[in-house]
Amino acid sequence: MNANATGNANRKTPRAPLAVRIVLLLFGVLMLVVAGLAAVNFSALSTYNQATATLESNLEAAASDSPDLDALSTSQAQVDLQYESAAAMDAVLLPQLKSSIAGNATVSAKLTALIAKAQADAASTDSSSATGADGSSSTSTSALTDEQKQQIEDLLKSNGKQSSGDSTQSDTATTSTQSTAKPW
Repeated sequence: MNANATGNANRKTPRAPLAVRIVLLLFGVLMLVVAGLAAVNFSALSTYNQATATLESNLEAAASDSPDLDALSTSQAQVDLQYESAAAMDAVLLPQLKSSIAGNATVSAKLTALIAKAQADAASTDSSSATGADGSSSTSTSALTDEQKQQIEDLLKSNGKQSSGDSTQSDTATTSTQSTAKPW
């Protein structure tokens, strides 16, 4: 009996055949690649959500009666950079995410152009009416023109349509445990 006990202790446990080990190794590498792609998409989605929230607040602020164009310009520059950052790895992004980022980046670029135009208009108005006839400074409002306000309203509407259209496409992909509405 002692011989059997020592015989079992000296035995090696059988290893899986080489083909099985190679398949398991390839499966592990594939899982790491999939996890990397998921991490890139999650990072882009997080950046996209932040940029979209800021874009929507900028659109609402720009549509107000007297927007602060300098603050809007600074905020829009950050939003444009966020969309650029989110789209940096577009080769590996999911198609719905890629199209959402591209659509909102277009809206953001249009708003940035409108703000720059309004700033230029305000600067030319400020320089032409800097001093009054009595030598005192006159105040000039940096409000958007009616045409620019209408363009911003159109951007708001198109952004709302895009967000609602994107959410209906991916309703099947979201889980029922999520309680907040996502723009994708």
